[in-house]
Parts: sequence; C-alpha cells; structure tokens
Amino acid sequence: NQNEKEEISRLFMYLDEKINNFSYTDKLSESKFTGNKAIFELLHNLHCNYVHNDESSLKQDPEITQLISILTITKILFEKFANTDFKENNAFKTLTIHQFEYFIMPAISGISINELEKNYCEACKMEHGLPPTILDIFKRIGELKDSMKI
Repeated sequence: NQNEKEEISRLFMYLDEKINNFSYTDKLSESKFTGNKAIFELLHNLHCNYVHNDESSLKQDPEITQLISILTITKILFEKFANTDFKENNAFKTLTIHQFEYFIMPAISGISINELEKNYCEACKMEHGLPPTILDIFKRIGELKDSMKI
C-alpha cells in the first residue's frame, strides 16, 4: 500500500530528525548535550535520579516530554512493522531498529527490564529506575522488536 509506505517514511524521517535535534542540559553540571548523546545522558540521569520526583512533575519538563515523543514514535513504527507484511518496509524496519539500538538504548543496554523498574542499588545505596510511562514504552518496543523478523 503506497499510503502506508509514505506514512512509514514520514514517521521515520520525523524520528530521525527528532533524535538528531534532541538536546538536553544536565541541571546539576549545566552541561549541554545534543543528538543521541543527549538521549544517553537524559536516560542515564532519569534511571539514576527519577525516583526523587513524581512522574507528573517529569511530564512538565520539555526535555522529558520530547524523549517520550521520540520513544512513542519509535513504538508506533514498530507497531506498523508488526502489522504490515510488504517487503518495502524492510529498509525502514532495519533503520528503525538501528536507531533504537544505537541511538536510544545505549544508556540502558546493560540493564535488564526488571532493573529498569524502581529498585534499590547496593553499590550506591540509592533507588534507581525509569518513570513508569517511559518504562512501559520500552517494554512495548522490546516486545514488538522481539516478535519481528528481519
């Protein structure tokens, strides 16, 4: 279907642009990051420190809402790939998986889904975890990615 292919193309281009233009400023160090480094730093910071905030206050932070937007577009693309079967999508599917694995996941790639939930860290004696909204999107993307064949 040509419309579906065009929609996937637009969504992928949007995702690529949002990842490349994403920026994050660490409020403690005042360091500014862009692109996938910004995603890495924000996810790392969220994993280590979000438990000290409630989720509703996080949703008022433009950097976090932009991250949620990037993750949501990624999830929508994965859902489209899971629900369509024509070969033209293989390139976009491969590129989207690549974007997810190499531009979004590195900050949490060595961490199991269970460890991404709120848990106590013996090493630093603090709780870590991702906000439930972000964690739920990661879980759904993981399920969809695992069910796809490339």
